[in-house]
Amino acid sequence: MKRRVFFIICFAFLSAYPIYRNYYYGRALEQYERHVQFMEVNSRFHNPWQYRIFSPLSVELIKNIYDLTLDKILPIEKLLKLNINSGASSTTKKTVTLFEQLKNPDFIKYNLIYSVYRFALNLLLYYLVFLYLKHFIKNNWLIFLGLILTGYFFGNAVTDSDFTLHTYIDNVLYLCAALVILKGKNQWYILLLTILGACNRETSLLIPFLFLVSHIDWNGWRLNNFAVRKFPFPKSQVIVITALCGVCFIAIFISIRWYYGYEPATQWKVPAGLPMLKFNLASVNSIKSYFEMLGLFSIIPLVCLYKFKQTDFRLRVWFLALVPIWFMVHWVAVVAYQPRLFLVPTLLLFLPMLLQIIEGNNALIKDAKVSEIN
Repeated sequence: MKRRVFFIICFAFLSAYPIYRNYYYGRALEQYERHVQFMEVNSRFHNPWQYRIFSPLSVELIKNIYDLTLDKILPIEKLLKLNINSGASSTTKKTVTLFEQLKNPDFIKYNLIYSVYRFALNLLLYYLVFLYLKHFIKNNWLIFLGLILTGYFFGNAVTDSDFTLHTYIDNVLYLCAALVILKGKNQWYILLLTILGACNRETSLLIPFLFLVSHIDWNGWRLNNFAVRKFPFPKSQVIVITALCGVCFIAIFISIRWYYGYEPATQWKVPAGLPMLKFNLASVNSIKSYFEMLGLFSIIPLVCLYKFKQTDFRLRVWFLALVPIWFMVHWVAVVAYQPRLFLVPTLLLFLPMLLQIIEGNNALIKDAKVSEIN
């Protein structure tokens, strides 16, 4: 019982910390305004924000359920009275705006929903990361260390972001897909995850790709005898599921844009493509990108590359299949000093690889000591 209470307290703190960071260092207070813009089909960045429908519609569903049920008994917007002196000399323009927003009952309700939603997502992510790491790591305390690091990943990923619920839902979907693959669950779950992902964020397109590369016998492929007829193709069911995932993703992708009206991708800072790549990697602004990414995953990717051969074969395949595509797409398409964009490879690859390297080296040290004693 004490152990359970201990871990509940630990993960409550770990789940609350990123939310605090979002409010204090991120742009969480802008979430309500952006949600209203979405519902009015007037998103600031119409393409792609208007097309990421899963998280705002789920928030709206929760809000409607709350209005019809709990709000009639416990109207939080009336009970929560914040007596703040708006005339203080230290009041900034941003603070004045906040005071004005707090007069809006919907602003209070929605922000409560955002906070609880993110808290629940954080808890779910810690649980999924635990299950995921359990597949690669034997030492429970090392897994616990991985979960603590996950909390810091989330806390350091708030730069230039509101709650970005779709980003954390994306992480949930990728971890679920990885667990389906690793634990040999029903492969059709991948189709469900892809459908949800298509409604949530464009990056979910790589879920079926991850599924496909996971079912190729890479041990049977050699560069010196490579030929199409010798390529170790996956089983027919894997190909069928992957193809259906692609078809469903494209159909949903097009349908959402048809429904809301298609607009070209909104330009931010510089145009996507080579100008964005230069902006992210070879400009004065790239300094911020490098240090924000460093703040997220530190030097862990470098350690993973340095000790690459010491990690699980499956992780190495996923690393080579996912990391180059993920980083290049984000460096070419968006401003890279938003570290939350790199959470998927961090949780899915960098974290388990690091812990596996540590565990493997500890095992070697123990074996060496035993040999010395003998």
